Amino acid sequence: MKRIALGLAALLSILYRIIPFAIRRRIVMGFAVLESRIGAPSDSLRRLYTIEDSLELVINERAMALGGGEHPKHRLTDYHGFFADPGGSRAIGSSISDAAMVRSPDPSRTIVSRRL
Repeated sequence: MKRIALGLAALLSILYRIIPFAIRRRIVMGFAVLESRIGAPSDSLRRLYTIEDSLELVINERAMALGGGEHPKHRLTDYHGFFADPGGSRAIGSSISDAAMVRSPDPSRTIVSRRL
């Protein structure tokens, strides 16, 4: 199903790309504004956040295509090293409270959980 949807998107994009980007952007923004005006603000915000989640999926899919199957954030931010630093401490989570340090079974590794 996903393959069919992506194939259809590729086919439709041939026609869609004829429209200049500035106009396409205004069309998309116009639909978002229209969606925001339907119903109570709480309902429209819920729908707009759902659209935002869907847009993030598309952005991440394109980022992974750019990165050859790996999201560029992994390379740019040393994403894996942040969670697996054999010689130091790293922040692995946050919530409302004080900073807390937890000793791992390996004394050379310290895991830090910063609570803000």
